[in-house]
Amino acid sequence: MKLIIVRHGETLENKIGQLQGQLLQGELSGDGIIQANKLSNKLKKEKIDIIYSSPLKRALDTARIVGKLHPNIPIKTDKRIIERALGNFEGMCLKKFKSLNLDIDDEKLMDKENVEKIGEMTNRVKEFVKELKEKKREKTILICGHFWINTILSSYLLGREEGISKYQNIPNASISIFEFKNNTFVQKAIRCDKHLID
Repeated sequence: MKLIIVRHGETLENKIGQLQGQLLQGELSGDGIIQANKLSNKLKKEKIDIIYSSPLKRALDTARIVGKLHPNIPIKTDKRIIERALGNFEGMCLKKFKSLNLDIDDEKLMDKENVEKIGEMTNRVKEFVKELKEKKREKTILICGHFWINTILSSYLLGREEGISKYQNIPNASISIFEFKNNTFVQKAIRCDKHLID
């Protein structure tokens, strides 16, 4: 099994520095559409068997653009790869959020602010990956998600238990690739966005 994990293209909300979470669907910006088309072009030679997308518009629109060069490949939405619920921070300006100097891994704080915990996201991801292993073991699967859920997914595939704040940024329309061999996932690419520069 081969997993190609991509983040959605830039949104209007990304452009103005607004936290989106689950409540804001996110509209691809002009640059985001260009990024999604470059992503599609980069992946056009991949023999993708199925595309899974978060049901949020920004991810689904990106998946559909990629899917244009794979016209016979089904696109399925799956709530298990939806973005992290950001609770009281949904829609907040990123600069304001950063100025609060909060520990995003502090579970007591997350409870207070109604933010989805890392463990809850990890459980979603575990269930999703388990199903892929059982039903799609020999397939190449494209997964179109978001910053936080892709971070958790990549971490889980590599068997890491680090907190989310310790990860580097995942650029819009970037690609990470993992192959499942000898009952373990091997990282082949991580947060690659060179295709956006061409």
